Amino acid sequence: MKFPWTLVVLMLVSMTALANNTTLNTHSSALWSSSTEAQVKERLHQMDLPLEVVSNQQVMTKIRQYVTAGKRDTELILGRTFVYFPIFEHYLKQYNLPEELKFLPMIESGLRPNVKSGVGATGLWQLMSITARYNGLTVDGQVDQRLDPYASTEAAVKMLDFLYKQFGDWGLVLAAYNSGHGRVKKAMKLAGSNDYWTVKAYLPVETQKYVPAFIAAAYIANHYNVHQLSPNITTDLNQVQDTRLIKVKEAISFKQIAQATGLSYALVAKLNRAYVAGYVPANAKGHNLVLPTSATSSLRHYLQNKGKLAVPAKSGQVGTIYVVSKGDNLAKIAKLFNTDVASIMQWNDLSENTVTINQELVLYMSRAYLMKRA
Repeated sequence: MKFPWTLVVLMLVSMTALANNTTLNTHSSALWSSSTEAQVKERLHQMDLPLEVVSNQQVMTKIRQYVTAGKRDTELILGRTFVYFPIFEHYLKQYNLPEELKFLPMIESGLRPNVKSGVGATGLWQLMSITARYNGLTVDGQVDQRLDPYASTEAAVKMLDFLYKQFGDWGLVLAAYNSGHGRVKKAMKLAGSNDYWTVKAYLPVETQKYVPAFIAAAYIANHYNVHQLSPNITTDLNQVQDTRLIKVKEAISFKQIAQATGLSYALVAKLNRAYVAGYVPANAKGHNLVLPTSATSSLRHYLQNKGKLAVPAKSGQVGTIYVVSKGDNLAKIAKLFNTDVASIMQWNDLSENTVTINQELVLYMSRAYLMKRA
């Protein structure tokens, strides 16, 4: 008679799985207790969000997942906030929308800029191609701006602004962002109400979980430290943290950029995923090109030698680089440096009087003005 080794192996695997589950459950219990739950509810009721904050079962379950079984993924998401939250905050401020909407991509994409859903939603904000194009993004065989953190954020913010003008309630806006404004309008009609918590029962099941998930994400972003969570800033993330944005109008390939800056082709491609064909196409308004801060001067030198960037200064002027900060606009920058918007646009070959966070601008000032400032 042969010994049933297969049965023995299956029994050992089952016993190991049971032991692992027991350990996981014990660890989860240590991280979450009835006392923890009571404290979480108290913090939730003190939070200031642009919609009513509740502590129902859906919210609590999601928060518990963040701090127990999903702890590792939560810390990775928190690490990414240092890169992407300033971009979100900049555009939300530009469109006068609540800053707290920056938590939305936490539940959409886990703050992963290149993630793609099964139905084709892409990028940090999980935009569908038809929605992206409607909000001004290019999506074709050469460029997919849903993968550009800057362009996609502005498009998503435009969409949120449009939805708020329709519904006037941020709960309904988030529901519409998830399932479409048509479905929300239908649910409102069935509910006979324009209050999200009343309308919620008439929405698709997945959408009913969406606002609770947003509340949970907002909570964890504000209170992760009390749950012994620490943002995990990976080596991979460090490559995209200290970067600058340059607007380029002329076509340039990743190979040319790599040769001009000494960067690897792979890093150039990673920082500029939107250019799916391996080069930045020509564009009259200018395309976003993201590079490590240490490489931007090399690229500027290359572009200037090719006659593709900036006009020369007038005699007696000194050039300097200014990096756009959160909430900046050209009028504010012009006033700060005693110049005018038209000059800044000319120096930087800008077609529109808009700028974005981390964008590098060339500014020229008189020596007398510089000495006065010093």
